[in-house]
Order: sequence, then structure tokens, then C-alpha cells
Amino acid sequence: MGTETGYVANDYLYLASLVLDASAKLPSGVLDGTLTDFGDYDQCLAVEKLDNKKKVQFTGQYCVVEAAPLLPSKPHRVQFKTVVLDVTNFTHPDSVLADFASNANMFYLMKLRLGLCLPSTCSVSDVQEVAKLALKDVPFEAKILRCEVKEPYSLSNLQIAVICTLGFVVILAIVGTYIDTSSRFNSKTKESGMGKKAI
Repeated sequence: MGTETGYVANDYLYLASLVLDASAKLPSGVLDGTLTDFGDYDQCLAVEKLDNKKKVQFTGQYCVVEAAPLLPSKPHRVQFKTVVLDVTNFTHPDSVLADFASNANMFYLMKLRLGLCLPSTCSVSDVQEVAKLALKDVPFEAKILRCEVKEPYSLSNLQIAVICTLGFVVILAIVGTYIDTSSRFNSKTKESGMGKKAI
């Protein structure tokens, strides 16, 4: 179903699988400090849903979500393995939750960042509300940093002027190099010709 310009389809199930595939999943190694998975940006923006008249109903929208557990106020000094979440009352000391809690201090400095692929019909506030609903029973907070959709590429007048100026400078450098090289080559040829005549 892929085309030269992207993934175009009328089948909602196929589109849903593309959007889900382009979205980030929880990255491997979160407990060891891997906190990012951006998904597939290009695949997300290439998704298009067409109606019966071949007009675009919606496209893929790529959003970056930043999430972190709800932590107490940051202590004055945080060191490696500083305990900021005490889970000893309701979990075994060797459990995944205990390991996560022992490394939770890293969330004072870094956040979990994930790339999500959503339909372009969703606004940033819609995405923020869905994130709040999804995390309402979990002690995590999420914030949508930005959302992007595929837009036609265009240059401003300033960008065109800069490109033309740089192109002109490059052409001058090439022409100058050619003239300098050819004049040196011609002068060496004349000198070697004069040396042969003198002999």
C-alpha cells in the first residue's frame, strides 16, 4: 500500500496499524537509563487517509511526549542511588518496582521522551487530555512538547537570497580557480616551449 509519496489507504485498520507502528513503544532498558524512543518520524508523516473522491481526510501527526513519575520536591543534593521514592512498605526489595524507585532520582534531571503518531485531526489539547486520562491511575505526568504534520516545503525570500548569494560565491570560486589553473598551465607550457627552442 506504500506509494512514492507515502502510505495512502482507505482501510482504517491498515492506517491504525501504520500509526501504531510509527509510534514509540516503551524503550528497552528503562531501568538502566534508556529514556527515549522517538518512533518513526518519516513513516508517521507519510500516512494519509483518502476519501472516495481521493481527497485527503487526515494525515499522520507526529507528537513528542515527555513523561516522568510524580516525585517529591527535589532535595538540595541528589546523588546516585539517592532514594526519593520509598516503596519498601508495599513491594519486595528485589522487585522491578523497587529497582525503579531506587533509580527514580534520575527523573529530576531527565524525562522519558516518546514519539507518538496520531491523526492530524487531533489537536495538541486533545492529545494532552488523552494522556491525562491514560495516566490518571498511575503516578506519572505527561506533557506534549510539540506536534508536527507534513507541510509543503517552501522557502522564504530571505532563504532564497542567501542561497543565491552563496551559489554566486561558489561559482566565483570555481571560475577563479579555473582561470588561475589554466593561466599557470599555459605559462608553464610557454616556458617549456621556449626552453626547447633555446636548446
